[in-house]
Amino acid sequence: MSDAILSRLLQRKKTTAACAAAVLDSRHSVDPCPEPLLKKYIRHKFLLEDEDSDSGNLQGLAKRSLMRAAGEAASSRYLNAKDCTGATNALTKIILLIMNIEQTFGVHFTPAESADAETVADLCRLVRTAWNREETRV
Repeated sequence: MSDAILSRLLQRKKTTAACAAAVLDSRHSVDPCPEPLLKKYIRHKFLLEDEDSDSGNLQGLAKRSLMRAAGEAASSRYLNAKDCTGATNALTKIILLIMNIEQTFGVHFTPAESADAETVADLCRLVRTAWNREETRV
């Protein structure tokens, strides 16, 4: 891998970590887990640029990410491919994102909550709810 690509990936990782830290820092603020911060975090996790993430729809963001990775020519076949459980690549990407959010932000979602998350706003609401559940247990 070229030095330029490695440098860009490292910068992307640093920016993603900074976004995660900003979301975590917002936990006890008036507006915990603000949607623009979480959207920026997701955009960096999915290796998307600003212009790729105009929508807050997780399915759309996952598909754009896959298209960037596979290239336009291969994207149709790649996007519609299913694994042995019938899950598409986009759905698998969303599941992995949700698992990453749980680990990064120290939260846990029920399978039903995870399945209902369709937008970045839904994920923000889930993170806030999980943080509130944790605080009421303490």
